[in-house]
Amino acid sequence: MVDMLDHTMALFCAVILVCRCTVTNDRAAQYRDLLKRWVDGLPDVHPHTLPHPVRPNIHLAFHVFDFLILFGPIIAWWSFPFERMIGFLQNINTNHRIGGELESTLTKSFFRAAALRRWLRRPDCPPVIQEVKSLFDKVFPSYNAPEDSELPERDSSRALQEERHHFRLRQQPCRE
Repeated sequence: MVDMLDHTMALFCAVILVCRCTVTNDRAAQYRDLLKRWVDGLPDVHPHTLPHPVRPNIHLAFHVFDFLILFGPIIAWWSFPFERMIGFLQNINTNHRIGGELESTLTKSFFRAAALRRWLRRPDCPPVIQEVKSLFDKVFPSYNAPEDSELPERDSSRALQEERHHFRLRQQPCRE
């Protein structure tokens, strides 16, 4: 039973290492070593795997080491955000239109929203519009706002304090 626990912990620790927000060469090497220990222990802990060839996903897991060295932390290049966006796009009502109309509409909407955000951050933006900016930010949060963006210090109400707190949380780097 101890062997099975050690075997499982090798994989668990490898996954924890690979999902960290920062990567060093030592961490990448430790990931590879833990993964190798797990793969080498498969026939001992799970004898039914002995007659089977190595699966492609195990082979590809060893290439994650190379990708960590080349591209940095996995969180910077994994595909979950793209898969989420694909799910969002699949739910859009297209009214059976084809030929680029949908793409054109999405692109125009994206650029209009980006231009509006940029305009709201300008110092010459009218004060009336600046008052509405906090509501706009609450309804349409920007998760990649520039670091110099700050919420207005106009009101000390509980709602605005919570908004400032959530804004600061979004700006903090990933902790380990």
